[in-house]
Amino acid sequence: MQAIIGLESSMQASFVIELGDKAQVPIISFSATSPSFQGSYFFRIAQNDSSQVKAISSIIQAFGWSEAVPISVDNEFGKGVIPYLTTALQSVGARVPYWSSIPSISTDEEIVAELRKLMSMRTRVFIVHMSPYLGSRFFSKAKDFGMMDEGYLESFRARWQTKFQQDNPTIPSVKLDVFGLWAYDAAWALAMAAEKVGITNFRVQKINNSGNSTGSKRLEVSQSGTELVRELSGTRFQGLLGDFSLINKQLQSSTFQVVNVNDNGERGIGYWTPKTGLVRNIKSDKNTSRHFTSNASLGPFIWPEDTTSVPRGWQISANGTLRIGVPVKGAYDELVSVKHDPSTNTTNITGYCIDVFTAKYDAAVGDITIRGNKSLFVDFTLPYTEAGVSMVVPFKGNTGAKNTWVFLKPLTWDLWATSACFFIFIGYVVWFLEHPINKDFQGSPRHQIGTSV
Repeated sequence: MQAIIGLESSMQASFVIELGDKAQVPIISFSATSPSFQGSYFFRIAQNDSSQVKAISSIIQAFGWSEAVPISVDNEFGKGVIPYLTTALQSVGARVPYWSSIPSISTDEEIVAELRKLMSMRTRVFIVHMSPYLGSRFFSKAKDFGMMDEGYLESFRARWQTKFQQDNPTIPSVKLDVFGLWAYDAAWALAMAAEKVGITNFRVQKINNSGNSTGSKRLEVSQSGTELVRELSGTRFQGLLGDFSLINKQLQSSTFQVVNVNDNGERGIGYWTPKTGLVRNIKSDKNTSRHFTSNASLGPFIWPEDTTSVPRGWQISANGTLRIGVPVKGAYDELVSVKHDPSTNTTNITGYCIDVFTAKYDAAVGDITIRGNKSLFVDFTLPYTEAGVSMVVPFKGNTGAKNTWVFLKPLTWDLWATSACFFIFIGYVVWFLEHPINKDFQGSPRHQIGTSV
């Protein structure tokens, strides 16, 4: 064996990549997209899942959504992209309050249970990353639960390519997707590299190994693997999906199309590139140096329920239970008073803040200090009472008497004496600094004293 093309799933790849490094045989995958795979002889002729996260975070930022929940399959394919996605979302100020992980062999009941949990949360922006088979079941159940209605952002599966059927009408049952195109380019790249190395140079050498569970004691090391790796790394040609080039053994895919999907079909509304960000047309913005992050750079969106209003990304769920935090301070019972009744084991909360709360929508209630770190987790309303610090002190004396010199009462004799000393001291300092250079501070002693005073 001189090279291997295949590894349809990320689970297969983690096993075979290790063998490829030991046998020095290039391992080429066109569908193992998990970004966690690394190997000296591993080539990914596919789009690394982590290359999508900046485009996704740009869309989240463009619409001002502050939270998003990733939903992935519970295997290497689903888990590998989550750290990259979380970091990208946090870089644009979006939180990830929850990560939903669904087993690949989930039953309908397990999917429904996870959907109920998602519906009980306030976040309404979901990023779905799973296989087409599980994804179709997931979206079918989500639609039954009304999660494709207004107020929810729909993630979608890429449609199968139909171009193959148009070009080959005699083969009606074949469906070619993007992985098939990558597989074609991968085979073509390996063939070009093999021709450059020369088929007569393919050699193997047996190695002595104590062996392990993988059967590597019978492994033969390829003597041409290093040359194949070098030629594959430098292969350049025009593939089915554009310019084929590898950087660090990874296919470069830098342009993503933003597609708006609803019941009436799909509409391309723009593109995302690392250089320009979100743009309506790639050709018209190719020479610009600006980086666009606003949704105004894209075409018009049509959201679920055929509305053009941008979803706010969160809402209070009717199926959830709110937990209201009330600060127990005990200083001002008129505002908030919390008393526990041991006979009924209940807590009674009363006061002005509580009365205001009952007239509002769901919210936190109480005299809570507004701080920057708290603003990362909750939204504050404008204060409806005046905040400030006051002091009440006793006053003795005849309040009816009017004295012009009443302002002197706070000044004690010690303070008067200290002020007089500083008055003389400052006069002396001024005279000391000005006497050598200023004629007004020279002359007779009386004149100098009078000028200093």
